[in-house]
Amino acid sequence: MVKLTAVGLRNYIDKTRARRDAREKAVMDIYAKYGSAGLSKIFPMGSGSSNISRTKEQKPTVGFSKIKRDSLNPVFTEQDVSMEEAGYLELLRKAPYNISDETAARLIANGDPTIFKRMYEKAQEKAKYYEGELGAAPPESIISTILEKSAEIPARAGGKLNIDKIESYIGREMDSMMKSVIQSQNISRGQVILGDTFLTKDLGPEKAKPYIDAAVSYSIMFAQNADKRIKDELQKLTLIAQPKDQNVRGRALTDKELAQQKFLINYGQQLEDATNFYKETDNPIRLFGLYGITGLMAEAERMPRLLNEPLVKQYMGLYGGVAGEDSRMILEIPVFRDEIENVQAVLLDGYKPSQIPPSQQSFLHRLLYGGILHRDQVIQLIAGENFSDETTIGMKLGNPFSKNKRF
Repeated sequence: MVKLTAVGLRNYIDKTRARRDAREKAVMDIYAKYGSAGLSKIFPMGSGSSNISRTKEQKPTVGFSKIKRDSLNPVFTEQDVSMEEAGYLELLRKAPYNISDETAARLIANGDPTIFKRMYEKAQEKAKYYEGELGAAPPESIISTILEKSAEIPARAGGKLNIDKIESYIGREMDSMMKSVIQSQNISRGQVILGDTFLTKDLGPEKAKPYIDAAVSYSIMFAQNADKRIKDELQKLTLIAQPKDQNVRGRALTDKELAQQKFLINYGQQLEDATNFYKETDNPIRLFGLYGITGLMAEAERMPRLLNEPLVKQYMGLYGGVAGEDSRMILEIPVFRDEIENVQAVLLDGYKPSQIPPSQQSFLHRLLYGGILHRDQVIQLIAGENFSDETTIGMKLGNPFSKNKRF
């Protein structure tokens, strides 16, 4: 039996350590010269390793909003982002892009090495489109809009090296730093494929029609409500001359009431003509001529590309200008002496219609705040009677106007 001395034990430990160090050095030399490919030939991939998280290869996931950070395995961090990419990330964090920290973390975790540069270029392109083509400030949703049209291929472990076999060959666990270098190179970075369809300038007639129809439906709804109110007003005037109660004697309508009756009858006919024309031809031009294009502009806020459509541009040119100068129908509304004070108040900013008692309400007030006229409609006040030698019946009072200052 060989007696194991302290010196012999020490020599054995030193030789074992030296052998392990030499083998580790050999592994790193091979790696330095040939990379992971060289090591994989010596230590082929196995069923798994306790030192590397293994995941099945995943298919591209469409819809970036559905991706959760904890589903990315392995996960890259900001330390893996190049200086150039970090610079683009800082640009994206500023207005008007304002990329959120959560979105940035998810993109970093994916490991796509050029995502922030490409994202910035795409967002900048879209911002210029809004400013140049639409004449509008870019919305805060630029980044989310881009990602909605994107597809993501998650980062994953490559599985080409078996760290267990390498460490078994060496005889001990590898130096942690050396092992992390090999492992990091063994990770396949993910990829984010940015969508291109979101910046298409032409929406197309078929896709534009639902938005135009939505705007028209608002006009039709208002016209139908206005028609009911007109009939109510006409019924009140009829009952003045022909009361339902036979015990009550009717009277002839005054000049003021006759003028108002004439306006209501003519305007009611205009509403009917416009709505019937749309029903028969599917052409909203007469409705836009009455009510303007506020509804259409509201739809354009939801879908900015709508403003590029030739038909929409035509509507804007015809009915989206200055009151009295565009092609909106001008409605002549009679004004009488006893209404002047209230009419002048209606024309002022800050007018509070709810505070005006019925006895002081002008015909203009009842039309605008009684659901008969829309704020976008163009109004021309005319004298309902002779005010003076200079201001006679039918004379225009001031210029055409619209209560909505938008146009």
